Amino acid sequence: MSFESERATIMGYLSANWSPSDPPINYENKDFTQPETTWLDALLLSLDSKRASLGGPHHLNRFWGELQVTVLVPQNDGTKNSNLLVDKVVALFDNKELTCADGDGIVFQTPKKLTLGLANGRYRIIVRCPFYRDSRT
Repeated sequence: MSFESERATIMGYLSANWSPSDPPINYENKDFTQPETTWLDALLLSLDSKRASLGGPHHLNRFWGELQVTVLVPQNDGTKNSNLLVDKVVALFDNKELTCADGDGIVFQTPKKLTLGLANGRYRIIVRCPFYRDSRT
């Protein structure tokens, strides 16, 4: 029932299911050297929380969040490669259910694609993967 358990579960799942032959992923607050080629940036956001149960000896708390994975490809590389990577991230998290080591359940909803376009020599697309985590106290 912790944000650290949530982070470890989600980022661990992403890392375990991302092929070493795929572009590297920059995880939050980790040492990372941006390559000249394609890479991804993973960010976990906490959005809201509230009690989701009615009375009883135990309470169910629901925490909403969003995994944002930004795909960054070199300018003038076209959109095919970036869209293929978006599809791969979507396939990993679309309606995926995960269980944290502490027993909390994480349920992902349908991911969304947000195209940001060009900036600083990179074409950028964000994959927004909304989820909620249920925690019993």
